[in-house]
Amino acid sequence: MHFRNGIMSLLRAGTTLVALVAGVTRPSVAEIESLEVELLGSYSVTDYDPWVADVWGFTQDDREFALLCCGNSLRVLDCTDPANIVLASLVERPVEQNDLKDVKVWGNYAYACLEIGDVLIVDISDPYDAHQVGAIPQWEICWPTPCEIPSNGGCHNLWIDDRGYLFLAGVHFDTTLIFDLNADPEAPPLVGRYDPGYIHDLYVWNGRGYVANPDAAANEWEIVDFSNVQAPVRVSGMTYDSVHYAHASWPTEDGNYLLTSDEGEGGHLGVFDIRDPEAPVLVAEYEVGSGSSIHNIMVRGRYAFIAYYDRGLRVLDLIDPTNPVEVGYYDDDRWDDVSCSFGVYRGIWGVYANNPSGNVFVSEMCGGGLHVLDFALDDVAPAPVGDRVRLEVWPNPSSALVEFRAELDAPGPVTAEVFDASGRKVRTLADREERPQGLSIWAWDGRDDDGTPAPVGVYFARVEQGKRAALQKVAWIR
Repeated sequence: MHFRNGIMSLLRAGTTLVALVAGVTRPSVAEIESLEVELLGSYSVTDYDPWVADVWGFTQDDREFALLCCGNSLRVLDCTDPANIVLASLVERPVEQNDLKDVKVWGNYAYACLEIGDVLIVDISDPYDAHQVGAIPQWEICWPTPCEIPSNGGCHNLWIDDRGYLFLAGVHFDTTLIFDLNADPEAPPLVGRYDPGYIHDLYVWNGRGYVANPDAAANEWEIVDFSNVQAPVRVSGMTYDSVHYAHASWPTEDGNYLLTSDEGEGGHLGVFDIRDPEAPVLVAEYEVGSGSSIHNIMVRGRYAFIAYYDRGLRVLDLIDPTNPVEVGYYDDDRWDDVSCSFGVYRGIWGVYANNPSGNVFVSEMCGGGLHVLDFALDDVAPAPVGDRVRLEVWPNPSSALVEFRAELDAPGPVTAEVFDASGRKVRTLADREERPQGLSIWAWDGRDDDGTPAPVGVYFARVEQGKRAALQKVAWIR
């Protein structure tokens, strides 16, 4: 959600907004619209203040955890059994710092930001004893630092890239700050900034950034070269007619296309061809009905998972990014709740789709908390006997070659890939390669598609045939 335009919308709405709030109650019986998506379980939050915001995930010892920003607390939820979600830890905030917005993970730490307040640094090495071990203080989250008025400090969104740089976006006032987590994860030093104005959100990987800049004259998404964080360079910008608010973006895994979210009534998805980063081209748009707003996006494999506020979770097939096709959705009318929100900014805030099981986390703003969903067409859990793909990896862990051994129940085109723990594709071993029924084997030498050795860490082997796939964890060591 954005607040500069959002507050103005609230003021302009006047008595109409009041009538909406007074007239809407949470239905006792759900009316659900769904396609290829099933609700597996929920965790309700009743003591949030002012709302439930974003969600992220991480795994430990084959258990899946959600990190849920609940305004006045950060909650660590064990979602290994979605039908029985367990509150593993609770990190509470003081009354004066009660608007947690976003959270990301680096190693054994979670970093969570407040709209007005500190960036929390939380040790999650034991998810059942997560606790705050540091902070980037509120008065340092502005530029120049310290803030002229200490209560102004804070940020709206954050991102951690593959190099361990922490980017704080939506900083008060009008800058993006960059910290180095490698130097000290509990007290990271400030090493750079990007100053084109108020940046709402960003995604950075392998030195390239995709920046949502609603304050630019063009209200645009930018491509920025962050290879040197001390001297970022804007490469290009992209927008389209009648854009509302350049909110966020996420690239396809091959880096050829950028999916953008335009927040506001009628705000929707744009797809830009960025193969020439100096001259992006709009090639597609997608909207759910009219009068609603898109919010956050995450891409996993060929699918985009979208938190679409009051329209719930939407899933797009990106096999042809110039023609995204909606292939799944889940929308419960009880999520369309304005008791803690306003206007089109209600319902599903965040989405996290990089769980090894394939389960998808979504965060609901007004009391719904966390919902765990399964998208049937992208079932990346290890396939049981009788399905088309059964996968083993050996040896595991490994420091040399890892064999992916897939047992196929039918002949046909097969894709074999390696992803890192953040869901970023590292290596393609087979791309729709025709394979016979029976055993197929691929070997991974620990290098990415460019031949660069992959860092030590956890990776995932994924083999897909048709609509079925299997995923196995790989520990890469030295």
